[in-house]
Amino acid sequence: MCIIIYKNSKNKPPSDNELSLAEYYNPDGIGIAYIDNNTIKIIKGLKLDNLINLNDNLLYDKTVIYHFRYSTSGSTKAGLCHPFPLSSDLSKLCEIELSCDTVVAHNGHFLDYAGSKQYSDTQIFISKVLSKF
Repeated sequence: MCIIIYKNSKNKPPSDNELSLAEYYNPDGIGIAYIDNNTIKIIKGLKLDNLINLNDNLLYDKTVIYHFRYSTSGSTKAGLCHPFPLSSDLSKLCEIELSCDTVVAHNGHFLDYAGSKQYSDTQIFISKVLSKF
């Protein structure tokens, strides 16, 4: 099962060891979403070293969602990492770096929305169901 870590702007980031353990047990991709100047920014497909560097510099005083993926649907391409923007556009859901108003990340899978190698079940669920709200 994937690991999601939430950190608000007042708390210190997870330690390097905590991030390393999360990546060890969930090796199929790392994605983050953070708030910067009232905009949510998403970066997906991070390597652990890059994340640790971001954690020490950019993310220290930000609200952040960290997602460590354990693939259950789709491939392990960077674009399939969480978090995702709330959008009906599947190509936007695959973008590696973007800004948006709302993000989605979760643990588990949507059996009725099992995708292909191109899209994950979560991307299809967001596109067909959540984006309507």
